[in-house]
Amino acid sequence: MERLLRDLQYSLRALRRTPGFTAIAVLTLALGIGANTAIFTLLDQVLLRLLPVKNPQQLVLLTMRGRNYGSNWGGNAISYPMFRDFQDHNEVFSSMFCRFPYAGSLTVDGRSERVAVELVSGTYFATLGIAPELGRLFTAEDDRVPTGEPYAVLSYAFWKSRFAGDPAVVGKRLILNNYEVTVVGVAQAGFDGLELGFSPKIFVPIMMQSHVIIGVQEDMLKARRNRWVNAFGRLKPGISQQQAKVSLQPFMHSMLEQEVLEPAFAHASTYDRQEFLKCWIDVLPGSQGRSFTRRQLSTPLWVLIATTGAVLLIACANLANLLLVRGTARTKEIAIRLAIGATRGQIVRQLLIESLSLSFFGGMAGLLLAFWADKALMSIYLPSDSGGLYISSVPDLRILFFTFAVTIVTGITFGLVPA
Repeated sequence: MERLLRDLQYSLRALRRTPGFTAIAVLTLALGIGANTAIFTLLDQVLLRLLPVKNPQQLVLLTMRGRNYGSNWGGNAISYPMFRDFQDHNEVFSSMFCRFPYAGSLTVDGRSERVAVELVSGTYFATLGIAPELGRLFTAEDDRVPTGEPYAVLSYAFWKSRFAGDPAVVGKRLILNNYEVTVVGVAQAGFDGLELGFSPKIFVPIMMQSHVIIGVQEDMLKARRNRWVNAFGRLKPGISQQQAKVSLQPFMHSMLEQEVLEPAFAHASTYDRQEFLKCWIDVLPGSQGRSFTRRQLSTPLWVLIATTGAVLLIACANLANLLLVRGTARTKEIAIRLAIGATRGQIVRQLLIESLSLSFFGGMAGLLLAFWADKALMSIYLPSDSGGLYISSVPDLRILFFTFAVTIVTGITFGLVPA
């Protein structure tokens, strides 16, 4: 350790004697490491990070495959009656919930604004393991009476930004789409919903569908021909995603056989009936929720991380060449050190410590550059109302570890060849 400290002190003195070279080397590394850190920050939060809920790996999303006979309000959707049937008749889920994203008009103290609303079943928060920050959350009791639960739960971020964290918000009456609801609680901090790109500010019981969703004449809580809710389940311990999928098919087909006898199929052709009976239920991973935005950004982000990796390799090659030139100019110095007893290993160690020192300074500068770059990218490419894209430019432990790893690998890469 004493020798390493002496080598480090000598490396810092050597770098200080050549400020021009040091500045160019640090700037080159900062650009390479900073670009990689900036893109990895986005990639981590958009593609890799799991939902901030209890055991997210156990969550799965149900989706109906095949040709539906009826209307469809979005991807990965099933009808609410089908959700209730699966909820009551399955052996693979410890609990289930459903949700539907919507946009509504909220009036508070005479001031109206457009907000993201999520209609959720009473088991939503309990299944996810979300605790109340204030007041209470919805329970299974809130799923019993249609239009009989005029309640609302606020997200923590909306409570802080719109109500300044006022604890007196519990019991406050709000007007949502011209219908009065009462705030009963605030969800825990850090939970911003299940969908990247849609962060609900207010949660409402799905029993209030007829009052919240405007312009729909039919009772969507009873309509089997209307697919609109996203149904999630939490797998029981020891049950795999594939086992759940196989287990649900027999009951799924029995439901389809019953539905095809309904009056809604009175004018359906034989072909439509046959195609409908071929439908099946698929079980998808739900640990990251559901997001069309994530699918859109997946390929561009992987391409960007590969591109910035190539940029970092080019930076390493350029610095290796600079160090080779610098090493040539230090031939006399190294010859003297060898002549007075330094071993080849000590010389290599000295040069590696010097390159790692440069890499460290480049990594610190790159971290600052990544923070600035992420803020700039989000301000340029994200619309001002993109409240659902909660992407932080502040590095956390994962980002710091990534930057540290890139810094070490970079230092060894461009330092080993000259050494």
